[in-house]
Amino acid sequence: MGPVSNGADVSAGMIAALFRQHHGDLVRLAVLLVGDQPTAEDVVQDVYASVHARWARLPARDSGLAYVRAAVLNRCRSVLRRRGVASRVSLSFRAGEETLASAEHEAMLCEDRRRVLRALAGLLPACEGP
Repeated sequence: MGPVSNGADVSAGMIAALFRQHHGDLVRLAVLLVGDQPTAEDVVQDVYASVHARWARLPARDSGLAYVRAAVLNRCRSVLRRRGVASRVSLSFRAGEETLASAEHEAMLCEDRRRVLRALAGLLPACEGP
């Protein structure tokens, strides 16, 4: 009698076959979405790791490719969402720096305006003439 294969071995074999057959296509899909190869490879690798951990609980393991593809799309959306948040935080931080720097700038502008108004006030009597 040969060695008995348990469910984990079968799951690992199915996931490995899925990985071999579709890894390249999934990475290309992720590159199209996130725009760079290293992030795309990380996304696909993370998806396969999480699929491996959840394989026994998946409702339709025979449609593993559809599940993995959807997971890659969702993970790419998460990456893009995090990038957007980081970009907005970075922009608001820069805007905050400008606001701090602009207080001094506003004080200087205010003083310049006062000088101009004083100079204009001095010109008014001269403009009225005899």
